[in-house]
Amino acid sequence: MIFNDDEKQLLQDVKSGESYFSYIPDDIGEILFCTTTTQSAKPMSKRNRFILLVLSILVPGLLIYLFYDVILLDIVCLFAACVGIEIALFYKGTDYFVGTEGFAIAEFKKSRSDVVSKKVVRWDEVEDVIATEWVRVEKREEKLVYFIRVNGHKKDAGQGRCELARFEDDYQDGKLKSIYNYEVRFWKAVEEQWMEYIWPKVQAKYDGGEEVAFHEYFGGECRENYVRLQGKNLIVGKMAFREGDIQKVGADDEKITIYGSDYDTHLFGLVKEGTTCEIYLRTIGNCQILKHIFKEHF
Repeated sequence: MIFNDDEKQLLQDVKSGESYFSYIPDDIGEILFCTTTTQSAKPMSKRNRFILLVLSILVPGLLIYLFYDVILLDIVCLFAACVGIEIALFYKGTDYFVGTEGFAIAEFKKSRSDVVSKKVVRWDEVEDVIATEWVRVEKREEKLVYFIRVNGHKKDAGQGRCELARFEDDYQDGKLKSIYNYEVRFWKAVEEQWMEYIWPKVQAKYDGGEEVAFHEYFGGECRENYVRLQGKNLIVGKMAFREGDIQKVGADDEKITIYGSDYDTHLFGLVKEGTTCEIYLRTIGNCQILKHIFKEHF
């Protein structure tokens, strides 16, 4: 898990019972990761809030007056003024927790004990987590995207699987724009702990000779058991590969490509013939587990 120094201290405080969190979920097991958007334990005093409010208005206003023709500086000053005013007038924030049995998000206002909303998701409520890195094209520009979506179990025959949570962030210059941001670290921790929870269950089924299946989510629809694996036998949609039918498997962050035993290339790879099948990971539930099985067994 990705921690900064503040988060390491927060976790130690939670474990020792000295945390300033008013709300700590007790139904997601042992807390393994926690972070917050607001580091202060309580609101500032009225005096300090008044001083910050005055400074947030006067200092940026003076700089804009003196350097009114420096557009970039004016923008920075306006942003700083807005941030300062918001901190002075409003005490609020969001706390994030990941545990051995699930995760939780809690929003508070005025004081940490005034929790205005909270989301608690236990792993036993979850069926699929889609966590992928893939390329999105916008206005002819390619952007690498980190995306995570948490889906619950299907309730009954007349309902689809509910989306419990989702997050998306772009990469810039090879790094997540907010890689040092609390929210990215939180969702990376969710992804990691879900794998710790679900992988032993899937592994036991697969090693025991049972079939393991993965759903595909595309266009708002769920194609149940779209990918099915049992030993060396594989079914993807309507394509079936029996033991010996697969020559090799290639995988990257975007997709898994299965090459049939009849696949061949000619003219230095320019001409390709034979059976191929592609599985796009950004649509497959628990895709990291699928990648792991292919890597270990094919």
